[in-house]
Amino acid sequence: MNRNEKNSSLFILNIVMVWLSIATLALLFIPWDRLSADLAARIDACKGFLCLALIFEISNFIAQLLINIVSAVHRNKVVRNSQRQIENTVGNMDFSERALIREFVLQRKSELRLPLSQPTVRGLILSKILEQVTPEDESGKAGFVIARAARPYITYRAIGISAGKLSDAQINQIMSERPDYAKPEPKIRHVYRSGSYKAA
Repeated sequence: MNRNEKNSSLFILNIVMVWLSIATLALLFIPWDRLSADLAARIDACKGFLCLALIFEISNFIAQLLINIVSAVHRNKVVRNSQRQIENTVGNMDFSERALIREFVLQRKSELRLPLSQPTVRGLILSKILEQVTPEDESGKAGFVIARAARPYITYRAIGISAGKLSDAQINQIMSERPDYAKPEPKIRHVYRSGSYKAA
């Protein structure tokens, strides 16, 4: 049974329990003696069982509430730990990893095609900073984006770019550090000449 089926079954069970609780409360607290003395006598004879049923029904809702609270606290803790881990990983990126992440900024693209064979690419995948979004092609490259969880921590400072105006020396250093495998491939323009295509 998958998660959706479990949630659906739990929802149906809760609906049934709600109606049972309403029915139990009605049997216990409606003044049946005003409607029928015989019916009121029968209900009085079963009051002990009805009280036990009501206790069970209320206990079920309290237990589910506690489980949901504990689950929510656990999920929040896991999310915070994951965010803290990603923040630390981004802050501790090495020279080659920062240079690769800078390519997203320099090329102004949300997706880059990168070779899966590159150790830097594999390292960023394992650290959950890069996320693969397209399958590998014949050249060994695949589409990658910065993972959603890591984006808040990819700042100019984290990737070694000054938020202010860069000097010529800084620009030259950044350009010299660009990884060749991440640079955009040059586009070859063709023009039609004498019935055949030739490079312009």
